[in-house]
Amino acid sequence: MAEDAEDDIDAEDGEEGAEEGGEKKGGLKKLLLFVGLPVVILLLGGVAGGLLLFGGGDEAEHVAEGEHGEGETISAADRLVEDLERYHALEMGEFQIDIEGDDGRPLMMELKFSITYEDEDVGRVLQNEAMQARLRTSYLEFLRTLRPDDLYGSMGTFRLRAELLRRTNLEIQPLSAHEVLIDDLIII
Repeated sequence: MAEDAEDDIDAEDGEEGAEEGGEKKGGLKKLLLFVGLPVVILLLGGVAGGLLLFGGGDEAEHVAEGEHGEGETISAADRLVEDLERYHALEMGEFQIDIEGDDGRPLMMELKFSITYEDEDVGRVLQNEAMQARLRTSYLEFLRTLRPDDLYGSMGTFRLRAELLRRTNLEIQPLSAHEVLIDDLIII
């Protein structure tokens, strides 16, 4: 009977030891999950960010082939200058539009923008007085429907530019302008 009691005590100690070992293994798993995994994610993010930031040699410079296939290095600054020389801009004048505020009180919106284009034919069409009148009417139809909330933030100005460009291209089709640049936008 004494031996049975000793066996019971040894069996209980074995179960406790197994439980403690299980807790240690579970604790180690939790430690790896909650500490090790975020560290690995941060390291991978750092490596990816470093590669994007410092590994852009192909984007900073590229080789343009000449007539005979020889390579000539063109820097990013040179490409930007070429793009700026390629596009022309035409100021479309200043628009002063009465719009209604959110609380119903009248507000004044002043807008000044330019249209960029690549083709000289687009410039001649845009400078035509009859076309200027048609464009101004089209712009005013749209601008009078705006509310101040429509213009807040970067998405508001993006939508404004996109709609002005769309209306311009509808009027001058089959030609097309390249982009609308907002010079001034003031809501008083």
